[in-house]
Amino acid sequence: MMVWCALIACLIFIKLALGELNTTGKRKAYLTLAGGCCVLVLGLCSYENDYATDVAVYQRLFTQVAWADWADIFDVNARLEPGYILFNKLLSCISEDPQIIVFAEALISVVCACVFIYDSTELVFESFFFYVTLGSMTFAMTAFRQTFAISLCLLSLCALRRKRPIPFVLLVLLATTFHRTALIFLCAYPLCRLPVLRRHRLLLIPGILLVVAASPLIIQLGYRLLGPEDYAIPGEQVLSVNGLVPIILYAVSVVADLIGDRRAVSGAGESGTEQLPRPDLDQTTILTAAGLGLYFLRFYQMVLERAAFYFTPCSVVGLARLTARLRNMEYGLLAKMLILALCVVLFLHRISGMVAADYTFFWNLR
Repeated sequence: MMVWCALIACLIFIKLALGELNTTGKRKAYLTLAGGCCVLVLGLCSYENDYATDVAVYQRLFTQVAWADWADIFDVNARLEPGYILFNKLLSCISEDPQIIVFAEALISVVCACVFIYDSTELVFESFFFYVTLGSMTFAMTAFRQTFAISLCLLSLCALRRKRPIPFVLLVLLATTFHRTALIFLCAYPLCRLPVLRRHRLLLIPGILLVVAASPLIIQLGYRLLGPEDYAIPGEQVLSVNGLVPIILYAVSVVADLIGDRRAVSGAGESGTEQLPRPDLDQTTILTAAGLGLYFLRFYQMVLERAAFYFTPCSVVGLARLTARLRNMEYGLLAKMLILALCVVLFLHRISGMVAADYTFFWNLR
């Protein structure tokens, strides 16, 4: 557990050393240094003997693909997506040590998260802190195929923000070659480009309810994409802490953006200044709302909640905006410190349930 505590301390120390991240250079420096720390911690960790993860399965698959002839690599496991198999074979040209797939997964997931955060907000410290502590990074520690797919989808949001549909579609299609469920992320483009949804923000609420109501149809789609054998884990029957906390966080992220922009506009009018036009809803808010609706699928089939994980990483930007708004409130700094402290507690609670809590460098088991 000491390594994970040291990682959190490093994120805070780097921020204190750089001071206010009020320039592009400082924001890039913070993401580079903090991201580098995360890559090293994740990439050098051994996950052996961790019954709760499938990392050992992926490492055995890497070895099998590495030793297979190029013509036979797709026969090693015909059920897995070809992009992931090919990626393993290319990595084996660099090294046949199975730890390389762990390091590569850590590097790609963290770099894509940093690029997404840098492109989406100036609040890079808060956003990256939430990325590390609120589940996105810990999910990446085990679900390798989907993590690669999610990382590519996060990159596609940069194209979406610049209204470039072709790069967006190409990146999402590439993501489906790592995990076929990434196909659902194609709906992000119409969701974020629909003027009615961006301007009439309260439509997000019935939109979330509509996603929940459409759960049976989404489940049937999941059967077609994943196959019935992936539904071994039943849905959650009783709301647990692990299920409740993300729902609260995603909801707070969405509601804070809805209320925050509205107050900013009304406040300008009350102060006697010119009434400002209400800004369009940010795409991260729309996608977080979509993820919130999909997350309720965990109550039908646990595996289907993973469809939400393509959208919910956007919540870190919304939560960062919330902490920024707290600065102008009485006791705002104290509230922000309490939020960050709560995130650390949640992170350590999540890690403590994994064997990786007793951190071991991979070379110590050889």
